[in-house]
Amino acid sequence: MPSLARTAGAIEEERLLKTVDALCEPSTPYLFSTVIYDVSGSVLLPCVKHVPLDLLLTSSPRSTELFAALNELRKDPKLAPAILGVRGKDLMVAVEFASPVGSSPYDTSTNPSVLEKLASRVASNCVEKGLLILTTSVHEVVRFIPPLNISKEDPAKGVEIFKEAVYEVVKDH
Repeated sequence: MPSLARTAGAIEEERLLKTVDALCEPSTPYLFSTVIYDVSGSVLLPCVKHVPLDLLLTSSPRSTELFAALNELRKDPKLAPAILGVRGKDLMVAVEFASPVGSSPYDTSTNPSVLEKLASRVASNCVEKGLLILTTSVHEVVRFIPPLNISKEDPAKGVEIFKEAVYEVVKDH
């Protein structure tokens, strides 16, 4: 006889599957990708549905534009000490900032002339301006992860907001 917890888990998984199927209707015009976790943090159900194969197999032209705009920003002499690099793959893009204190004695990203918690300050400023970006890890990094079907105009708007946010944070120092 199955335990009550196992039965409840099976019922919950079935409910989650129905919810995901309802969200992932074939008429959905964009990529729907998520992972559902249980309370312990274990992956219960990965869901990637209705992804046109050409989106998965080709690099987005938006990626090239996003990298070019962010690398151009990095070349600005006012920002050069603060922005260490732009990296990533396709539309998963990260911008690394310098930090006055490193995460280890061998950290090469330290620069005593920049503000502390620069990535968090820039991300907060971006959110105030309507751009949602994430900070990540112990390093001073922000991530851009737009949807695969992003319009041509949206990355340009996002970079403009990011640029304004970085300038405002850096000029305050």
